[in-house]
Amino acid sequence: MAEPPYVRNLKRLLTPEDHGVRNFHIGMVIIQPGGKSAPHVHEKDEEAWIVVEGRGEIEIAGEKEKIEPGTIAYSPSGTKHQLSNTSYEPLKAYFIMAHCP
Repeated sequence: MAEPPYVRNLKRLLTPEDHGVRNFHIGMVIIQPGGKSAPHVHEKDEEAWIVVEGRGEIEIAGEKEKIEPGTIAYSPSGTKHQLSNTSYEPLKAYFIMAHCP
């Protein structure tokens, strides 16, 4: 498990390993107040998030944007990204990752 502040909880909802889908998976990320994901890159996967609770920011390729419920964000494959919770409640977002051959 990652050390603070890089702590997030991932819930797998629809995955190739668990449900037999082929080129994508859906899950939920939950980041507690003050937390963030570690900056990372998916070389062959693009990723989108739909924020449902909390507020924060997302950094994609060095550009930061505020996020809140109803926000949809997208990161192309090979692009560094990071989610941060700047609110006093958990940040919850559904994520969809699609494999790019």
